[in-house]
Amino acid sequence: GGGIGGGGLLVPIYRLVAGFPITQATALSLATISGGSIANLYTYTRRYHPNDTIKRPLIDYEASLLFCPALLAGTMFGSVFSVMFPPWLTVVLLIALLGYSGRRTLNKGIKRWTGEDKLSPRPTRDEAGLQDVEIDTPLGHADAPPIARQDPTPDQLARLEAIYAKEGSLVQRENWTATGVIWLIVFVFALLRGGRGGASLIPGLDCSQFLYWYLFISNLAVLIAATAWIRKKTLDRATEKAFLGHEPLEGDLQWDRRTTALYPMLCVFAGIAAGLLGIGGGMVLGPLLVELGCLPQPIAATSAYVVFITATSGLAQVWIMGLVPKDYAFAFAACGLFSTFLGQSVIDWVVRKYKKDAIVILVIASIMLIALVLMTYDGIMQVVHATTYGFSPLC
Repeated sequence: GGGIGGGGLLVPIYRLVAGFPITQATALSLATISGGSIANLYTYTRRYHPNDTIKRPLIDYEASLLFCPALLAGTMFGSVFSVMFPPWLTVVLLIALLGYSGRRTLNKGIKRWTGEDKLSPRPTRDEAGLQDVEIDTPLGHADAPPIARQDPTPDQLARLEAIYAKEGSLVQRENWTATGVIWLIVFVFALLRGGRGGASLIPGLDCSQFLYWYLFISNLAVLIAATAWIRKKTLDRATEKAFLGHEPLEGDLQWDRRTTALYPMLCVFAGIAAGLLGIGGGMVLGPLLVELGCLPQPIAATSAYVVFITATSGLAQVWIMGLVPKDYAFAFAACGLFSTFLGQSVIDWVVRKYKKDAIVILVIASIMLIALVLMTYDGIMQVVHATTYGFSPLC
């Protein structure tokens, strides 16, 4: 129901309870999450944003596509660090990160449930005083002097309505195509470099060879280029909408030169944490969106969309490498599919009955705190059985 995947829960459960080795536990976790992500994709791509002032999809495609390449770039570094860091340090960092972010997310969920986080309404253009007057830069002229915002002309209003109509459609072919390209990039480079317990498709390739690092840097460069391209598209669209008179609503991410650079950078650090600690991208993206002030239901949908990209590409990788116990994988994927539909139904019922969407944030916080307990226990067991307590060589 929270849309964050749950790899931090599933991997230790499969290891500690079911007794699967780490490679199979990771593969089965990806199968379970992929089943759930299909259910999320089916549900969330058919829903509109809860704030119906402007009709638009529930999934924030701009945020998910801008954040995803940066998050994946971070996980590349995190995976490298996970090989080098000793188990005791990983446990300490795990407790610090999940404990801190889980507590903050829980507090935000409680405040929203009790109504303490209501934002002050944004002033309208007529109500705004001189200190609230905004300035705009004409689209395509970054160095032009700013001009005072004026009431939009009929032509501008017509253009803005056309943008709203395009963005308000549930059929987002352009965004889905970009998603497919990102998915393919992740999949191809993962197969070439290896990972998730599997070897590279290139015989004998390991991190001691030049080709490995050439692929690593090439993968990183492609993800950075994708982020830069998506950032430009997002910034151009946001600048045009602001120039035409668009005003952000409660919970909207406000895109400008600063935020379109800062938020992906935050996702890089979140990805490093995910790759290092093995908690999955959704478990760091969901709390990040909570911190950025997004509304709960779009948080779940947007996080679930990113999880779909990362989980299904990872599952395809380990499937081709032969690391997936296929009989278990189908059963666990079906379980993930069913349980996700069930979780969504329960969450929807709570939201309708109590008129409180804070349950989504509370679910995210609960998953994080339970994952903290399970992964800490699993990490302590690894520390106890460790043969060395220092840093390990990468190769």
